[in-house]
Parts: sequence; C-alpha cells; structure tokens
Amino acid sequence: MMEKVFSIPNDTSRSQFMYWLFRIDMKYDILARIGMSTGLRISDILALRVSDISQEIKIVEKKTGKSNVVKLSRALLDHVLWYVKTYPLSDGDALIPSSHTHRDKPLSRTQAYRVLSSVGCQIGLPHVGTHSMRKTFAQDLFVKSESISRVQEALHHKYPETTLTYLTDKTFSEISKMILGPLGLDT
Repeated sequence: MMEKVFSIPNDTSRSQFMYWLFRIDMKYDILARIGMSTGLRISDILALRVSDISQEIKIVEKKTGKSNVVKLSRALLDHVLWYVKTYPLSDGDALIPSSHTHRDKPLSRTQAYRVLSSVGCQIGLPHVGTHSMRKTFAQDLFVKSESISRVQEALHHKYPETTLTYLTDKTFSEISKMILGPLGLDT
C-alpha cells in the first residue's frame, strides 16, 4: 500500500521546496512547477517531450486514456522554455530527462518520488510525494474558484467524493463523519 501524501501547504513551504529542487537539478523544479500549475499526473508529466511544449499541451492521459488539453500560463511557458534552452534540450528529448547523458529517456517515477520526498522531509514536510503536486493544484484551484465541480472537471474525476479527498488530507469517510457526525447522521 502506498503511503498517503499531502499537498504542499503554503507559500513559504513552496518557496523552500522549489529552492531545494532547483539546487538539486533544475529539472526537478520544472517537474514540480508543471505539476502544481497543471494538475497533471506524474506519469503524464514524465511522458512529455520537448516537442510537446507550447501554450497548449495535448496529451492522452496514461491512466485514463482520455484526451486532454492543458494550457500553460505565459509565465510557466517562459520558464519551461528558459529551462529547455539552459539545460540544453532538443525537440526529441524527454522534457524531464533521466540524466544529462540520457536525454532521450525520461526520469523514472521512482527517482522523481525519491527527490520530492527527500526535499519534503528536508523542509519539514514528511508526507510529500509525486501526487502532492496534483493535490496542491487541486487545493489552489478550489481556493480560486470555490467550486468542487470545477476542481473535479480539471482533474477529470468521475465522482466528487474523489475530488473532496484532494481538498483535505482526510479520506472521504473521515470527511463524512466530520460533517454528518454532529447531526447524528453518521453510520
């Protein structure tokens, strides 16, 4: 069973998180920026090639098989393009390569988890993993939109109950008990 991961909670923690990711390697900074800005799953981020990068990224989600178009903010796109030029990467390279010498091969999901988790622990956030980026995106979108259905749509969740678990670090069962318990309606 996978350990439960949480979002990255506030601007101070996020700034520290991004600082240390960049210090390790700027590809981790880009990985986290894309994840927290788009809500893409780690498998979809790692599958990106340099040639995929534009204002709108068209993908087929690995988990669901659904087509998706993700819009990058101008600031994020500029940052990614700067990274591609600085690293440097070519069109056929993985956007997040496994190494400087193997640019055609994407970083492994395991290595991404190790780095994100290690940095999280380093800054006092022991429950950070690859899915933390998606949860952070969901919580930020909810704060902006105040709409669970908007977050559900953005994450392509079938059920709002799934989306609710992204908006808190509690399970749907725990949320139900918190809401229904005081009313005497929990079972």
